[in-house]
Amino acid sequence: MQEYEKAEKAFSEALEIRRKLAQSNPVAFEPNVAITLHNLGILYRDIKEYEKAENASLEALKIRIKYLSNQPHTWNEVVKLYLLLAIIYQNLEKKFHALGCVKWGLVILLLHCNSQEQANTYINYGRDIVNYYGLDYEKFWNEEVVSEVHKIRKGGSTNQ
Repeated sequence: MQEYEKAEKAFSEALEIRRKLAQSNPVAFEPNVAITLHNLGILYRDIKEYEKAENASLEALKIRIKYLSNQPHTWNEVVKLYLLLAIIYQNLEKKFHALGCVKWGLVILLLHCNSQEQANTYINYGRDIVNYYGLDYEKFWNEEVVSEVHKIRKGGSTNQ
C-alpha cells in the first residue's frame, strides 16, 4: 500500500501544479490536468476507493470532451475514460451508469477508431461489463451502440 500512497502524493502534487498552470492558459494545460486526473482515477480504482475514482474520472472526462474538437486525436482517451467509469460504476453497483458509460464509449469508438486491434480491446472491455450483468451483448451492441451511431450519422440528437 505504501507505493500507492507515494503515487497518490505524486499525482496530487502534479495535479496542483497543472491546475495552477491551467489558470493562466487553459487551452495549453487543461488537457494535462485531464491526464493527471485520469491517472488518479486508475489509482483510486486499483485501491478500491471508487468514489474518489469516480470524481477524478468524471472531471477528466469533462475536460477531454471540452477539448475534443480542438484535439480530435484524443478520442481514444475519451473512450478509455468512459470504460474506466463503467468499471468504477460496476464496482459501485450502479448498473445503469456502468452500461451508459459502456454505450457511449463504444459509440465514440465506432465513430472515430481506425485501428481494429485497439477497437477489439475496447469492445472486449465493454463486452465483459455487459456480460457481467447477464445481458445479451449482441442485443446491447445492436440496440444501444449501433442504433445510436446511426442516429448521430443521420444528424439526430443524442442524449448523452
